[in-house]
Amino acid sequence: MLSRLALLLITFTLAGCKSNDAPDWEYVHPELRPYYEDFLRLVGDRADKGETVYIQFSTNLPQNVLGVAFGMDSNVTHIQINGQRWLRMTSYQRRMTMYHELAHDLLDWKHDNGTVLMTKGMPRYVDQTTINTITKELKNGW
Repeated sequence: MLSRLALLLITFTLAGCKSNDAPDWEYVHPELRPYYEDFLRLVGDRADKGETVYIQFSTNLPQNVLGVAFGMDSNVTHIQINGQRWLRMTSYQRRMTMYHELAHDLLDWKHDNGTVLMTKGMPRYVDQTTINTITKELKNGW
């Protein structure tokens, strides 16, 4: 674990601008991979993955944090998803959480940019209509 953290810190330090080329190193947790791949299909070549992609679950995030995108505005994609909260989310909430964090890291979208996807915090109710809205936002570049 410590060696992975050291690798990521070195990568962050050496990171320059992002690139949409294939990353040099990629790990995406198998349960999170379908969301990642769907997201990439939606945004196409606008996705800047960077040199390193690391997307995994974490048990160290605060209870009220669903996920964190550490690679925003850098040459890496590093996302951690709260594993305990994930287990209690609906499939719609999971998709929204992953798309939200991926939009931070791969598109450099910031909170409250005028989209439903980037509002802070999970909306009280997320359903297929919500997913349709955020899918359109991603396809159209908001």
